[in-house]
Amino acid sequence: MTRRRSSCHGLTKAERELNKLDAARRAGLERGMAAVARDPYGRGTSAARPGYEDCRDTAVGDVMVRYEISKGLLLVTVVRMVPL
Repeated sequence: MTRRRSSCHGLTKAERELNKLDAARRAGLERGMAAVARDPYGRGTSAARPGYEDCRDTAVGDVMVRYEISKGLLLVTVVRMVPL
């Protein structure tokens, strides 16, 4: 999973949550997000907001993930993660 830092805000909320996960949960999340990246609109995902299909929610293992899709860049950006 590619990590991105905001130059003016330090770690993102998602990065802070990622850093809290133990190695096994983190590995599972990274495998699951790789599958999401291959099919970001696929089964098990849902629009996070009505009328905005590019902001999605999905459960990856025991972590709820909100992500945004940038079609022109083939980029999936994790916005928020919440361990369940």
